[in-house]
Amino acid sequence: LLRDARQDIRSRPWATHAGCLALDTYFKIQGAQHEIQRLNVEIKRLGTYMENDEQYLLQHHKTEPDDY
Repeated sequence: LLRDARQDIRSRPWATHAGCLALDTYFKIQGAQHEIQRLNVEIKRLGTYMENDEQYLLQHHKTEPDDY
């Protein structure tokens, strides 16, 4: 494929080893930033779930008879 191309792309900045490493690092950082945003939402959801679950358990514990 590269031999038949009209231009030699091997000398392009993104085709060099350093360029590939820079692109890999850039996209990893972008992915990590996206994951942090998603985790910030999930953390809030988990906190809300834990609070609601605790309130539910405390409420039902108080209303159940002590026949055990």
